[in-house]
Amino acid sequence: MADDLSEAVTLEEHQPFLETLSREFEVTTKAIRLALDIGSISLAEKEKAMPAVYEIERKCTEHQGALIDLGTASSTLLSTVRTWPKPPGLMAPLLVGLVGCFILAHSVPAGLLLVVAALVYGGYNAVTFTRRKGVIAAAIDNANRWFDSLLKVEVTPRPALKVRNDFVHLKAIGFGAVILLAGAYALLVPSRQFNNPSGAPVQPAASADAPMAATAPAPTAGRSDAAFSWLVGKYPSDVVNDRRFRAAFKGVSRNDWAKISERLTVRWHPIKGWVSRGVWLHGPRL
Repeated sequence: MADDLSEAVTLEEHQPFLETLSREFEVTTKAIRLALDIGSISLAEKEKAMPAVYEIERKCTEHQGALIDLGTASSTLLSTVRTWPKPPGLMAPLLVGLVGCFILAHSVPAGLLLVVAALVYGGYNAVTFTRRKGVIAAAIDNANRWFDSLLKVEVTPRPALKVRNDFVHLKAIGFGAVILLAGAYALLVPSRQFNNPSGAPVQPAASADAPMAATAPAPTAGRSDAAFSWLVGKYPSDVVNDRRFRAAFKGVSRNDWAKISERLTVRWHPIKGWVSRGVWLHGPRL
């Protein structure tokens, strides 16, 4: 580079050649000093300086090295360094995978599809980046060896890769492990269920003014009424408001259903005991 000429003339390898141009340098330096001091130089000084400049150019051209191959090698190295791939973004597959894990708890096919898509897409991007990075790193090494075989002293810094720790491989493994753990949790731990870990129905918490009722035995799997086991131990109003019970009466409007639910609400009567609206119940629970 032209900016590095001041450093190039100080190299030890150039000193024998520069000594042959000492007379021409003396003439051109004198002309430059006059131009700086008085703002111009005379015609006689110009006639002395111009031949010295031409002689310097002629000798430098005769001693010029094989710069064509060196320039090609430098351009090849620069273009190869610029093709270094950009690390892929793995946050999008991670978010899609976590959303899939959330859906997995409610719909296994849809959630599993999103989880698999996120893992495949993120893994493909990570593997593609790693392979491309290895190919370009090998090409940079070859370009550096060719560059080294052509030069003697490196004055201008060559094109170099600014190596940064991208940690793409570790990120891909970590994000994949997080998605798999979240998916396993969504499959093994049931959400939005009213059953405890032993499988018995969870009894609603008794209020201060509600009567204590005997705990109904858990139905066995062999009984024909096992499908209605969730009704055991619940108040009529709770049964009516349950989505499983309400699904059988889709034709009833919301207002009518609210009236039915209000009629089945249990209240304490000082004479009759536990009653609903217009209905005397023999027991507080079904």
